[in-house]
Amino acid sequence: MLGKKIEVKEAENIYLNESIERMDKELQQIKGANCRLSHQVKNSENLLKKDLELLEIKRLRAVETLNEEFCRYIEKLNMDYEESRLVGRYTFPLSKNNRPMPFGNYRRTKAVSNYRRAKVVGNR
Repeated sequence: MLGKKIEVKEAENIYLNESIERMDKELQQIKGANCRLSHQVKNSENLLKKDLELLEIKRLRAVETLNEEFCRYIEKLNMDYEESRLVGRYTFPLSKNNRPMPFGNYRRTKAVSNYRRAKVVGNR
């Protein structure tokens, strides 16, 4: 009877040792997968950081381009203003949508009429 108990305990011991070995192999596989996933996450984070940096560079370039266009437009308006001031007349009234009107239509605008009245009143 004692021999039979020893055999059962030895069989249990063998089963438990095999289970431990299987679990150890699974643990090593999981650690390897975890390591690979950690590297993938780090690589993804680095790529995302670079993408954000590139996006910021593109945004800054677009802002710079718009700023340059705006400066050129303002410079042109200033030159046009100076030219019209030198000629001594108001040549660029704005339409309802705040855009310069064609040259031939400026006499018909309310802004020009008010400008002329103000000029006449100022000269009296």
